[in-house]
Amino acid sequence: MKVNQESKTFEAHTRKDALKDIAGTFTFFAARTAGILKYPEIIHIEGEISEQPDATFYSGTFIHLDDSYQFKAETRQNSFTGKIVDNKNRTRLLHGEKISSDKPLRNYATLINKAFLITEKYYFDRNLIKLSEWQNFKEDVNDMKSDISDDYELAAVIYWYRKKLPFPRYEIEKTEIKENVTKRKKSFVPNEIEKQTILLRVSDIPDRVTDMKQLFNEIQNNQCTNLIIDLRGRKKLQLTSAVLLANHLTVHSVLWGAYLTQKWTNTNGSLPNPVEYETHLKNFARLPNKDKKFYLETGFYLKTEPANTVFKGKTFLLIDQRTSKVAEALAIALKNENIATLVGQKSAGLPMLTDLLPIDQFYHMSIQVAQFHDKEGKSYFTNGITPDLEVSDEDALSYLLKKIH
Repeated sequence: MKVNQESKTFEAHTRKDALKDIAGTFTFFAARTAGILKYPEIIHIEGEISEQPDATFYSGTFIHLDDSYQFKAETRQNSFTGKIVDNKNRTRLLHGEKISSDKPLRNYATLINKAFLITEKYYFDRNLIKLSEWQNFKEDVNDMKSDISDDYELAAVIYWYRKKLPFPRYEIEKTEIKENVTKRKKSFVPNEIEKQTILLRVSDIPDRVTDMKQLFNEIQNNQCTNLIIDLRGRKKLQLTSAVLLANHLTVHSVLWGAYLTQKWTNTNGSLPNPVEYETHLKNFARLPNKDKKFYLETGFYLKTEPANTVFKGKTFLLIDQRTSKVAEALAIALKNENIATLVGQKSAGLPMLTDLLPIDQFYHMSIQVAQFHDKEGKSYFTNGITPDLEVSDEDALSYLLKKIH
């Protein structure tokens, strides 16, 4: 950090030229010329200071790559606290302490090596190690890992080179200590968008049995005849929520299919038949609620267990090209069992399950540890599911409402 006492201004940044090293000199200067990037470092902060006998206060602009935030902070002795605020008024707190060395904060080379080993051991496809995209990614990151000096740089290196990977999202993240904070209980209320028509978005789908029961009791009391479930976008749907939801949509006990991990493919030459599910796999509904570590299982199967209150009207699912993971598996199952009509665009073809895996006590990573197969053995990986009613030129919700009324 540089402080100008005469003008009472400051300037601070992470390792100089880190962006140029990661992206390459030509790419960096092309982005700079285009006005996308302004500084060759990942974090650049500048602004004004004010001082008191026991503290220094900072106010200015925090620039992370091409994003700009309002910045306020203070230092007292060797401690630092602050916050950044984005243009939507969302706040992120910052904290740290002064260190006397400019050496890397962690042994990032060792951290990356562990992450690669974990990925190759638990990523659902054991053939990952043979893919040229994975080998090229490892080679690029290995060339940079000895130069990484902080967590921001680690994230930038992974982000820049992961674009070549054949799967979405690959990150190494800092593990935050979760405090025992009592969460405010959310009220799940049916959203009746038109007479006798309920719209459920992903955020409206509970992950507790009692909440789901209450939700469907209210839907029943409203005498609704149409239930629309919006699974469009990359919104995260919990597997528990999906299973509980399916239990309220059919009076039949039916198998969806199974999620299989690399542990299954390493020890078995073929996919399990539905008759083998109970002997070879675990029932997801019977897994303990706490500390579910899916990557340690060979796999588990999904089966509807009809609830006391089952919706008796027509069920519709809205999907698009970004519908993936658990939401996509749910769409596949409900279409295959003729429980719901799918409306929108073909899904992403990524009906996988993502899990958090610890690297060490400070860092973890998120990777796809299980792939969904329906009970016929079809994976839908890269292919996706085609909706019953394809809608491309107008909003699927508007189209559906016109269709059913």
